Amino acid sequence: MIAMLTATVFFALAAIIVTRSTGTAMSVPAPTLTVIGFLSMTLGGWLGGAIVFVYGMRVLKLKDEPAGRAVSPIPHAEKEKAAGS
Repeated sequence: MIAMLTATVFFALAAIIVTRSTGTAMSVPAPTLTVIGFLSMTLGGWLGGAIVFVYGMRVLKLKDEPAGRAVSPIPHAEKEKAAGS
């Protein structure tokens, strides 16, 4: 959630800078803030996908599994057992 909120703040700042610029040339901070927002959004999406698809939160009911496996895309026996494979 923090990564997505951070991305929203960076996108909002970039939008404010672009709308307040009076010249025809785009200022350097706006594209930089947009890239930082995009990277933050990508990180949040990756972490969210890992929590759902790897850790199985709210999907496979693997609540006793260590949270450290949420960031690893490698399948493990507990996940395969819970999925019914």
